[in-house]
Amino acid sequence: MLSWPTRPLLGQTLADLIVERLARQAAGRSCIPVEVIARQIAEAQLSLVDSWVLGRPHMDLDTATDALTRTSRLALTARAVAAMAEAHRFHRQFERDLAAKFGEQQLAAMRLILEDIFAGASADGMAHVRPF
Repeated sequence: MLSWPTRPLLGQTLADLIVERLARQAAGRSCIPVEVIARQIAEAQLSLVDSWVLGRPHMDLDTATDALTRTSRLALTARAVAAMAEAHRFHRQFERDLAAKFGEQQLAAMRLILEDIFAGASADGMAHVRPF
């Protein structure tokens, strides 16, 4: 359930639930869309659950539960939101720089290749890449 092809669906469903909860809390305005924040929280939670289920590294249930709670709360702090905003700005500039260097078509091709590699990633995060 935590691997491909169900993982993205599970992540999006969890993110949708988190969006609803964040909207109810309405803690303040952010330059990052609430959907992006929710997706970050969902992915962090799924990663912790995946590690706990696989036992790599070993975590007892109380530790995993505490980590889930702390990770979710941390993602909502002002400092974390500011860090995510800075990461988002860096990513946008990095993409602009790549487009300037290689062109929009090459950038689109690179993105497709990376998405394909990511889509083939196993539950432990290791991508299945076939040599040419």
